[in-house]
Amino acid sequence: MGFFSKLFKGPEIDMEKSDANAKKMRALFHQAVGGGEDYRLIFGYTEDVSRFNYGFVHGSKTKIGNLLVGWNEESQTIVVVPTVPDLSGCGAGLLPPLRNFEGISK
Repeated sequence: MGFFSKLFKGPEIDMEKSDANAKKMRALFHQAVGGGEDYRLIFGYTEDVSRFNYGFVHGSKTKIGNLLVGWNEESQTIVVVPTVPDLSGCGAGLLPPLRNFEGISK
């Protein structure tokens, strides 16, 4: 029974790795944004797959982008910080803060 219960259980989350990544993300956000401790963070990624065909050579190329998105409830501000995939540093630059949410419905 033990083998089959593990087989159908699904993937297990590595909480130590998850906690370490959360600390890296928080440190990167603090480095990029003044007053970063006032923001709640979420992590997102983008994936762009392009295919190519050069006669007999076929393939695809994938570009992955990672984003740290911070939300400051008090100032109603969203800040987006692009990062490199392994969270070793920030990307090309800080995107400007968003403060106009009139078009966003709740």
